[in-house]
Amino acid sequence: MSNIQHFDWGFVEWIYEPDDTDSFNVMSIGIYTIFPGKRQKRHIHYGDEQLLYVLSGHGDQIIDDKSSFKDPGDIFHIEAGSVHETVNTGEEVLKELVISIPANYDNRFLKNIKSLEKPGKRLKLGSLAEIKDEIAVMCEEFTRSIKIPVSIFDSRGDVIVVGKAFPDVCVEKCHIDCDLKNCCLYDEKDTMSRSGYRDPTAFMCPFGLSVFSMPLIYHEHLLGYIKGGHIRGPLDDKDLDTSLPFFSKASVQAVIVQIKKLDMHIIDRYRQKNAQKELDKRKETIRNISRHETILEESLKSTKEKMLNIQINNHFLFNTFNALASLAIKEDAILTYRSIIDLSLMFKYTRNSEDQMISLRDEIDYLNKYIDLQKLRFGERLKSAVSFFEDKDDIRLPFNCLQPIIENSFIHAFGKMDTMMTILVSGKTEGGRLMIEVVDNGEGMDETTLMLLDKKIRGDHKTGQMSGLMMIYSKLESIYGKDFSFELFSQKNSGTRVLIDVPIKRTEGQLSKEQ
Repeated sequence: MSNIQHFDWGFVEWIYEPDDTDSFNVMSIGIYTIFPGKRQKRHIHYGDEQLLYVLSGHGDQIIDDKSSFKDPGDIFHIEAGSVHETVNTGEEVLKELVISIPANYDNRFLKNIKSLEKPGKRLKLGSLAEIKDEIAVMCEEFTRSIKIPVSIFDSRGDVIVVGKAFPDVCVEKCHIDCDLKNCCLYDEKDTMSRSGYRDPTAFMCPFGLSVFSMPLIYHEHLLGYIKGGHIRGPLDDKDLDTSLPFFSKASVQAVIVQIKKLDMHIIDRYRQKNAQKELDKRKETIRNISRHETILEESLKSTKEKMLNIQINNHFLFNTFNALASLAIKEDAILTYRSIIDLSLMFKYTRNSEDQMISLRDEIDYLNKYIDLQKLRFGERLKSAVSFFEDKDDIRLPFNCLQPIIENSFIHAFGKMDTMMTILVSGKTEGGRLMIEVVDNGEGMDETTLMLLDKKIRGDHKTGQMSGLMMIYSKLESIYGKDFSFELFSQKNSGTRVLIDVPIKRTEGQLSKEQ
């Protein structure tokens, strides 16, 4: 996969780059494309040497102080540390094949560096701005010891640290003391280095000074650049009227070593910062786990206390039911006595709510007791019929999945009726499935209302407060997955019909008998 770098003068497409997993693979191959009338800025690669082969176009190749005319097929060798500049003097694009190899390459050193950089787990990298103050101290120490200014930029070109002690020519000509971007060599986009390049590149400004650009790379990610220097090297313009001393090749190499050290110190501090962030994150996770455990313990304790209160309340209610039943017998109120007993048994049934499944017989008994209590309210106006097949003990249903349907009829279907009310409940088995039908002769619903209710039951039963029908659908879904149906049919003034179709679940004893 190629990597393309765009510049004001054209672009470079790196078509082959070293494999990070193989430290012996060091050569990079790319194609330079220079637009007509454009020129590269004068620059020096201190970390590699290059071989250039002209593919097409014409122009001037300037290496150190020697200028040559480029024609297709020409080959040029550029040693590490040589001044290099290319000018397209033709009317078509100038294309060059470039082969770049690191100078003084030590694969053992690179292997050690990569083993330090490659993490066991990829960290979420932060910004250089997070260690801005520490970087500023490092840069100030660098300037004080080397006597040349350096500035730090992030990967987007934003300034992190502003350099100090710029030469007079930079202040007078470019007003760099007002804004670093006044220096034409601080243009972040004009960086000649290929991806992963780890050595400084020097650019020559129009006033004869060299500015170094050193990439800050961590875990193969470009964090930013060290830029600075503003020195007169041995190959720079010697006709510049300035009091700045010339730096010999040995002095330039010493500056490069110090820039590399600054790069190493910044990356090391950045690595420490990221490691500390990861450590703090893990500590916070541990604290959260501890807090959650404490909350769970308190919640468990509170739940146990509530359960104890429920048990006490249950005993109180059953004692109250028994007292009321005894009073009804003494007063010869047999209907009241039966109602109290029904209510007591219903309450006992609901206490079994921790059981997910319950026998069909118990569910029907509970349903009949609920209907009997409603007959106390409506009297002869309420007619009902509950008809099921035999062997109801072996069939198991989700707990309390029928009564809410009947209750829904009394709340909504019969709400405004003053005529005869009818509830019919029936069930049958067929093909290993249980089919239950609940029918009322209530007010019914129009098509729009029915559609909205059906959508609400199927779509909203997992959020918010659930109605009776939503709870039934949720129970069926949690137990049977997608292997069930819950259908509603209704017409305005023609009642409502609910159909439930589920696979038959039997008791363990019955399953063993059938197998």
